[in-house]
Amino acid sequence: MGHPSLVMLALSGALLGTHCSITEDQRFWYDDGSRRLREVLAKPPVERVARNVVLLVGDGMGMSTITAGRIYRGQQLGLNGEEYQLSFEKFSHIGLAKTYNVDAQVGDSAACATALFCGVKTKFHRIGVDASSEGSNCHGGRRLTSLIDWAQQEGKSTGLITNTRLTHSTPSAAYAHVRERRWESSTQTGGCKDIAQQLVEEQPGRSIDVRRTKGGGLPPLLTGGRAALPTGFRHPSLIGHPALFT
Repeated sequence: MGHPSLVMLALSGALLGTHCSITEDQRFWYDDGSRRLREVLAKPPVERVARNVVLLVGDGMGMSTITAGRIYRGQQLGLNGEEYQLSFEKFSHIGLAKTYNVDAQVGDSAACATALFCGVKTKFHRIGVDASSEGSNCHGGRRLTSLIDWAQQEGKSTGLITNTRLTHSTPSAAYAHVRERRWESSTQTGGCKDIAQQLVEEQPGRSIDVRRTKGGGLPPLLTGGRAALPTGFRHPSLIGHPALFT
């Protein structure tokens, strides 16, 4: 093992010495704060309605992960790390949203995504429904509407792109309503309409533009090697668009 403590001290000394020529005293921080205020105040107000909206979800990308990424990237550029700003930290408008589950300390993707897409915090493993017990046995709680619903009601085209399954707990919170995230296919639901079926049969999933949708997860849309889509189903024809699946 050698002397890891000495190695760590040597690294820390090297990093701390990168900005030794700058004295970060009172005047430095007052000037820095004034500069940032001037930059913000100089930006013209945005009065137009957005034409397009992109919600990019970095799954598990909480404050600690962002902090680690900021420091790492800053150190790659020869800085101490903490003073660096990631690209999205420079946006003109930034907000924070808590996505915790109402009945669990460690958040679950399904309930966290429901908080992001629907604006309502819910119970562990629930998708697109609230934390009440006022829904059916299949839903658990009351059905919620999502950003996809709201966009479609305004006449906008909607799409869904993911590097996981289209029926996975995070993307499915944009269109599905179930009390158990594992209900991706009919073999798992105990008689309730599964997530895959909701994607192609129910709103808002049925109206999501297949040309703007891409992800993995063909198996949940198949049952025993047979397409789970209804006979004669054409819009959106998921099976007819192999490029939809990675």
